[in-house]
Amino acid sequence: MKGILVLLWLCLQAIFTTGFSEDWTAQVVPEMKALVESCVVVPCTSNYPGKKESASRIRGIWHKKDNKKINIYHEDSTLISDNFKGRTKLPGHLGAPDHNCTLEIDEVKDHDNGPYCFRAELIEADKFSFVEKCVLFTMIQRPDPPEVQEPETLEEGVPTTLKCIVKHTCPSLPPLSPGVIKMVK
Repeated sequence: MKGILVLLWLCLQAIFTTGFSEDWTAQVVPEMKALVESCVVVPCTSNYPGKKESASRIRGIWHKKDNKKINIYHEDSTLISDNFKGRTKLPGHLGAPDHNCTLEIDEVKDHDNGPYCFRAELIEADKFSFVEKCVLFTMIQRPDPPEVQEPETLEEGVPTTLKCIVKHTCPSLPPLSPGVIKMVK
């Protein structure tokens, strides 16, 4: 009988150690440039201890670092700060296996600089704010100019390919650059 109890105790230890030993974790880009009047997408992934819940049992919230009551994103839009209503969303999937807590802010304002932190809530269970993993924005008024890459040698009358590289923070709304690139031979 003692052997069975020891075996049962070892099995319970294995279950609880693997199921509940994980910590709350988040990976958030700490600093980003944000183009005013465009949008910005903040990559974020998170994990929580215990059994993996379905997405419907996980709530993702983004809030100001110094005041958890000022929500910039919440699934209940009545709980979002007036300044952010209709401008924020979580484009990812909070449930396993993705645990994607990515934040998108549309129509960036010059005062949207943050810092902002992610909060995960397991409905009717536990919650955690990642106040050590927040994002802070540097606001820019216009996009960086595009970088044009051309071959080292150009031959008159011979077609060639040029590459135009634009860095931006909004995949759904890339910045527009004024002017036209002119090639002079």
